[in-house]
Amino acid sequence: MMHQIDSNVLFQLQSLISAALCSKHKSIVTSAINLWNRTFGMLCDLQYPEEVAKSLMRLRSVADLNLPNFPDLPEDQVRLPIKDEGIN
Repeated sequence: MMHQIDSNVLFQLQSLISAALCSKHKSIVTSAINLWNRTFGMLCDLQYPEEVAKSLMRLRSVADLNLPNFPDLPEDQVRLPIKDEGIN
């Protein structure tokens, strides 16, 4: 049975995804970006956990990332969900 990829899954996997996107090993970061673009990057609407959003903000100027409805603001002006807020 295949599970639906959505914001809930992203919140559940946020630590793993953030760690991969912030790895010191280029091959791991490249694999994480490819995974991101083939899964979460294909969604029309996505809520970003704070940890993931910070990782993506660091990479978006140097990597080809598909970022559905990602804020187009500088990092210090982006309002991210509160960690305990979760998804409605």
